Amino acid sequence: MCHIQRVTLEQFVLAVEKCPEREDRAVLHKFCKLYSIHLLYEDRAWYLENNYITAAMAKELRVAHIKYCQETRAHALEVVEAFRHPANCVHAPIAGIPNDRMPWAYCPENGTVPVSKL
Repeated sequence: MCHIQRVTLEQFVLAVEKCPEREDRAVLHKFCKLYSIHLLYEDRAWYLENNYITAAMAKELRVAHIKYCQETRAHALEVVEAFRHPANCVHAPIAGIPNDRMPWAYCPENGTVPVSKL
């Protein structure tokens, strides 16, 4: 993990601890865990090569990464909206919101993916 990632994670943890609303803190805590697991998951090959983790631990990272992605999915737009980004910046096909210019990227709730016309 590089320095900026460590600092970002530390600040994220502090921000979650300072959150005054218990329900919001619980949601942010899940996102914080997702971020920390994501950092480890991204560099799992390096950790394996240097014997910091075992193959079994790398598999557990993948399972945990998927678990927290699923747990935070329901809250993703709510958290993004809290930052007051314009709607046109949030409407991504991968979020399950269709886009005529990129139908190949649309991922609906039921998991079916349309065939690319490219």
